[in-house]
Amino acid sequence: MYNKNLEITIGITAFNEGNLLIDSWKSVLQQTSENWEAVMVLDGGGDKKTQRLFESISHKKLRKFRNTNNLGPYASRKKAIKFATNDWYLHLDADDLLNFNAVRELVPIIKLNPKCEYIYGPTEYFDEKNKQVRYPSKNIEDLCLQPLFIPTAPFKISLLNRIGGFCDELFINADWDFWLSVFEKNIKGAYTDTVIYKRRYRFNNVGHTHIDLRPAILEKIIQLHTSQRIYFARTTNSHFICSHNNGNWNT
Repeated sequence: MYNKNLEITIGITAFNEGNLLIDSWKSVLQQTSENWEAVMVLDGGGDKKTQRLFESISHKKLRKFRNTNNLGPYASRKKAIKFATNDWYLHLDADDLLNFNAVRELVPIIKLNPKCEYIYGPTEYFDEKNKQVRYPSKNIEDLCLQPLFIPTAPFKISLLNRIGGFCDELFINADWDFWLSVFEKNIKGAYTDTVIYKRRYRFNNVGHTHIDLRPAILEKIIQLHTSQRIYFARTTNSHFICSHNNGNWNT
């Protein structure tokens, strides 16, 4: 029999999301399973509206922390992980949502696959008018070449620690760097066909506002992953193609 008390820590990090933070928090409260705890981190205080909403949120299963300065998304994520009391961690950006049955779907997978150290599956992308479910490859090698799917995947904190944590030199795409390391070490994971995470389309999120940093970020990731199992090739305009060692290039 597996442990009925297994819980997942949901880490929520926020900066200037305003009302979106409330929507994100509601998606946690609407979970159909109680097998969760939440850690919320406000990065650098944010704007006054976000600060006010952050202060208004309270729950017996929630702990809140605030960074004195704006330290960036991964420093905030590290703090949420630091205060997690469970090994399994699911990150939720404050402008995104969890599916209502996310925890209920994840817990049985974890219990029935004791050697599994991460879980991934389809993500629902949405905006004010539309939504679309995108299905990643079930092959972890191909998944690592599709980094848009990777931030939504819950994982064991012990795995993150074993890999060496998120790279301090990467302000964005540090999660992609982490998953490339997972692939290089052949870590066992599990796939689910159920949507766990709902990702909002926004052009002013961190990935877009720091788009001018991406060539430098990619250069750093290439330096970190020059193993025989991952290859990068430069195309035009500082874009890169990434592949694994079966010889088939993927964008």
